[in-house]
Amino acid sequence: MRETIEKLQEDVRQADIDLEEMSGEKNQKYKELKKREETMNQFLDTYEEAYASEVVCAKEIKWKCRGSLY
Repeated sequence: MRETIEKLQEDVRQADIDLEEMSGEKNQKYKELKKREETMNQFLDTYEEAYASEVVCAKEIKWKCRGSLY
């Protein structure tokens, strides 16, 4: 009887450890996904401005190239 109780207590301890590990892994994955989401949102928030800047830069280079050909 005593052995059965000890075995069950050990099983409960192991289940607690397993549960903590799973919770920690899920929490870590959530943090990673949240950080990725923030990075994507930051990119989307600045995309139009960055795109417009690149278009202006490309036009300037185009005009400089044309000017140097003549």
